[in-house]
Amino acid sequence: MLASVDDYIAIDIETTGNDPASDSITVLNAVRVVNGRSIGKFKTLIDPERKIDGKTAKRIGVNPALFEGAPKIGEMLPVFLAFIGDSAVVCHGAERMLALLERDCMKYAGKPFENHYIDTAELAGLVFPDDDAGSLDSLSKALFADNGVINKRVDT
Repeated sequence: MLASVDDYIAIDIETTGNDPASDSITVLNAVRVVNGRSIGKFKTLIDPERKIDGKTAKRIGVNPALFEGAPKIGEMLPVFLAFIGDSAVVCHGAERMLALLERDCMKYAGKPFENHYIDTAELAGLVFPDDDAGSLDSLSKALFADNGVINKRVDT
């Protein structure tokens, strides 16, 4: 499927939890890929405007103090959307991730998020039906040498 897409954005969005209705975006990551090569990256912390508990901080790999002074989603969403443009988006677990992005696009940009997307979790389920397709760690170990270099979802 990706062979027919020569310009796409791999994204990873970290959040305060798993409920798109009530949780907040804490990290926006994106890598632009053109003709199979990474040509640009976007990464920013987002002030979730609430306290980050220790469990969430550990899950997303940050210290809660890092969010002090971080920009709010309303400030960074237009910059993120400009980076993405109208490119296809690739992400692992698109339903939850894009639900949060859709909600914030409507709230802060006044328009829906309409980019085409490819969900690598769905593709993994087709290619590796006996494996844990929901785990990006399992997928990256199946596809890449586990050399400790690939440690972020967006890089994978």
